[in-house]
Amino acid sequence: MKCKKCGCENPEGNMFCEQCGAKLSDDQATKKCSSCGASNGLEAEFCTECGVPFKEKKAKWKYWLLVGAIFLILSGVAGVLIFNQSENTEPKADSVAEKESEDVPSYITKDENSEYRVLQTVDCYKEPGKEKTAAKLNEGSVVLILKTADFSDHSQVWGETEEGWCMIQKGKTSYLEKIQLKDSKFYEINQLYEALDNQPIYTEPSLLSKSNSDVRTGDLIEIVEIKEDQFDTIWGKGSSGAWIIMRNGKVEHFKKMEEENQPKAIPDQEKTPQKQFESQNGYILPDSDSRYIASQELLSLSLQEINYAKNEIYARHGRKFNSNELQNYFNQQVWYRGTISPNDFSTQVFNEFEKVNLKLLEEEEYTRSPQGYLLDQ
Repeated sequence: MKCKKCGCENPEGNMFCEQCGAKLSDDQATKKCSSCGASNGLEAEFCTECGVPFKEKKAKWKYWLLVGAIFLILSGVAGVLIFNQSENTEPKADSVAEKESEDVPSYITKDENSEYRVLQTVDCYKEPGKEKTAAKLNEGSVVLILKTADFSDHSQVWGETEEGWCMIQKGKTSYLEKIQLKDSKFYEINQLYEALDNQPIYTEPSLLSKSNSDVRTGDLIEIVEIKEDQFDTIWGKGSSGAWIIMRNGKVEHFKKMEEENQPKAIPDQEKTPQKQFESQNGYILPDSDSRYIASQELLSLSLQEINYAKNEIYARHGRKFNSNELQNYFNQQVWYRGTISPNDFSTQVFNEFEKVNLKLLEEEEYTRSPQGYLLDQ
């Protein structure tokens, strides 16, 4: 068909001129029948010559657009179904975190190496709240808590012992209680007390610091310091530095000596060492190797006797002496067997009583005289 604007011949069916781009008039635009070749108007649905219907070409992009839209719709529906299913079957992250915080304690150390008294018998565990062990902590016992662990909501408090982990507190129920010591005025200090029964000796006011020594019934101890805890246990510190339990609840283990019964100081000129030795079967302090000597007991001894009593502890283990005075004196004692020279003697043979008593006697000697007792004078 010919363009009315530029006169260019265009193929039938074109809507715009190939030369100038002008729109061809509707009456010029035709479509050719594929059956008989006759020209027909663009709006014709059937060929005017043979009656064959015209087939319109479908745009492919519309097809793929439809396919894409359907795919997106189906994908969205599937995503919603999967999300709803996961919401119903899996806990939320916050819920998991809350559950973990309830099951796992937070290891916050409050107490390290603190003593606790067991109020109720409790089991021991490998970890807080986990697998039990065969060990138990019995009511009334005292244990050392190495460290503690609190749950995040403080509903439970656990403590680690040498036997494993045990529950200290759950809610308002306490299974163990920390021991608190304070100064006590229940007994008088700087007084002499007599043991009413055999009692262990401790290096500290603690049941966990028990030594291998004991106080025997009738022993005298000068108490210089007193402590008590919330369980009515009263501790006394002797002048030697050792601790004993003076009272446990309502049970007394020591009583104060009446003043008229306490040892009195005797002037040196009123006695001689020989008189003292005879009264003690050759010993000044016959049991200085088996009990702690109280400083009050030394008031009746002269400076010379204090020195002899100190060296008596060495002589009991067979030590010889460089001093002629000491050597002659101990040679006269039936119990003495001097076999070890001063250079070969070792103080490791002394037990705890002897070590403490040696210190007490030496302090007493040099308190009375800065030079001590002068031998061989």
